[in-house]
Order: sequence, then structure tokens, then C-alpha cells
Amino acid sequence: YRRLGRPAQYFREPGSTPLGEQLRGILLHTDVQPVAQLLLFQAARVEFATAVRQWLGTSNEAVAVIDRGWPSTVAYQGAGNGIGTAQVLDVIRAVNAVHQTLPFSAVLVLAVAPAVCRRRLAPRELDRYESKGAGYFDRVSAAYASMPVFARALGLPEGTVRCLNGLDDLNVEAVHRLILSEL
Repeated sequence: YRRLGRPAQYFREPGSTPLGEQLRGILLHTDVQPVAQLLLFQAARVEFATAVRQWLGTSNEAVAVIDRGWPSTVAYQGAGNGIGTAQVLDVIRAVNAVHQTLPFSAVLVLAVAPAVCRRRLAPRELDRYESKGAGYFDRVSAAYASMPVFARALGLPEGTVRCLNGLDDLNVEAVHRLILSEL
């Protein structure tokens, strides 16, 4: 988008705000109970949504690229940590009713098999989430595959969430082309 002269900004969630970065550090490096994790992610999301909306308001052509978001919360906290996806969706809906946190026009999920993810992560030190066992990631992967259903449960328009095949042999340029083809 920048090559086309449109303002574009990368954001990560949690993160991209002072509170979001502090909560990201806590969530990645502290043993926090699953329900507390869910609520911390939602607190970060409220701050994050405000910052993104303010930035998007600077131009009618602005594009925000957001790494993670509500789909990750449903997959990791709901399915992976066992809170339950329906319960996580209830919390997301409740927070969104008070403070709009779902301003997305498109959500792209790159589906990659858990074994491929583990192979990609192997050469580096893993954080608290990345070091969880295969069963955890099987549950997370299954939840990601169901994201279009979860989007409907949140009242998002049909087609907002699209699951893309993040094949194990894709390089960065191929992933970039895949994503652009969906926007």
C-alpha cells in the first residue's frame, strides 16, 4: 500500500500502545491464569482499538495491518487454554458493546499445520505460549480453522474472515502475494 502512495501502518496486538506493550510482557513472561489472560488481552485491545481508530482517522485511504487480534484470543485462550470459545466470544462481545474493538474490514487467517509451526519455531528460543505441547497447538489450529463461524457469532459480515493456506514452503514474498490477493 505504501508503494501505491497510501498511508499504511503495522500494529501488533497486544502491543502498539504503552499499556499494550506492558501487558504483552506480562502475558509472555509471567504465569497468569487463563481467565486473567483473557481479561488482560481485552484491556490491551481497548487501548489498541482506540489507537488504531485515531491513526486511521488521519486519512480516508489509510490501511492498518494488524498482527493478531480477537481471532488469536478465541484460539489461544478459548481453545488452547480451555476456557471455551463460546465463553471467550461472550467476553469479546461484552467489551465490544462498551468500547468498539472490532473495526476490521478483513481478517486473514494463515492456516499452518501445528507440526509446521513447531518446525519453523525450532531454531529460536520459545516464549511461554510457543513452548506449549502438541495438544495445545492442535486445539488452537482447530479453532483457527473455525474462525469464519466465530466471526458470524460476533455479528461480523459474511466474508470478513478468510482462512488462507499458509503452506509450509511459502517464503515471505509468497505470503505477501497471497495476502495481497485477498485484499
